[in-house]
Amino acid sequence: MPILKKDKKMTSDYISLTDIFNNSKCENRKKPALFIRRFREFLGHEIIVKSGRYYGGTWASPRITEYYKKWLIDDSNDLLDIRTHCQKESAALATIEQIKGVTLNRQFAVLGYRIDGYDESNNIAYEIDESHHNTPQNMMLDNIRQKEIISVLKCEFIRIKV
Repeated sequence: MPILKKDKKMTSDYISLTDIFNNSKCENRKKPALFIRRFREFLGHEIIVKSGRYYGGTWASPRITEYYKKWLIDDSNDLLDIRTHCQKESAALATIEQIKGVTLNRQFAVLGYRIDGYDESNNIAYEIDESHHNTPQNMMLDNIRQKEIISVLKCEFIRIKV
């Protein structure tokens, strides 16, 4: 299980990629900075790089952390996996924007969570569900998260499977 650290200045709980790297005993070519450089165009706002003694290092959302852990083990296919995932999510959100004629706020932060797309004018949250959302544990956590977000935003919540 990755090490979770909370920083009051952070908008949500992120996981330290630096700690994962240090515990993995992988070679230097697997450092978080190289992962970010290689996939920067696909990571969006789900990466935070902080300096400092206690909360320094590279931090990522749980979703990006899973990609990083896969990349540590085997980077041969993960480039394609990350690009495919990000392209699917981006394409789905762009399609919604075109059809509805709205601009979605991507990776909208609420209650320490990130919503894939939020239409503030119509108060609709869009969540793009990739294959990793289909496990029983993730489905349960997604339902809890969805209820919490709806209770705060009083919004309509739409899930789209890709």
